[in-house]
Amino acid sequence: MPATVTGFMWLSSGLAGMLLCLLCNSAQAAPVPSCPARAGHALHNVTVFDGDPAELASLVPEQTSRRKGYWPLAYVYAQGRHVTLRCTYADQQTVDVPLSARVERCDYTQNGNTLKLSCR
Repeated sequence: MPATVTGFMWLSSGLAGMLLCLLCNSAQAAPVPSCPARAGHALHNVTVFDGDPAELASLVPEQTSRRKGYWPLAYVYAQGRHVTLRCTYADQQTVDVPLSARVERCDYTQNGNTLKLSCR
C-alpha cells in the first residue's frame, strides 16, 4: 500500500508539473501587441521609441539584410522604461502602440511597400 500512495503522489506531482509547464508555455505564446491591421491599408513604416514618442527618442534597428532587421528592446525594460511603436500605414495614418509589458525584441521584414512586424 505505501508504494501505491507514493506512486500516486509522484503521479500527482508529475501531472501538476506538466500542467504548470503547459500554462507557462501558453503564457509565453500569447501574442504581443504590435501594429494593428487596418483593412485595405498596408503597414508602411514603424518607428520604435524608447518611452513616449513626444520625447523623440527613436531607436535604430539592427539590420540583418537589406529588407530584414530587428530592434533589441530588453535593455529598455531593464532600465525601468517602456517602448512605444508608431505604426504608419500606406494612407499615412499613424497609430501609437505602447508596449508596457516587457518585449525582448521586434523583428521586421519588408516586401515591396509592405512591412511585417513581429514582437516577442
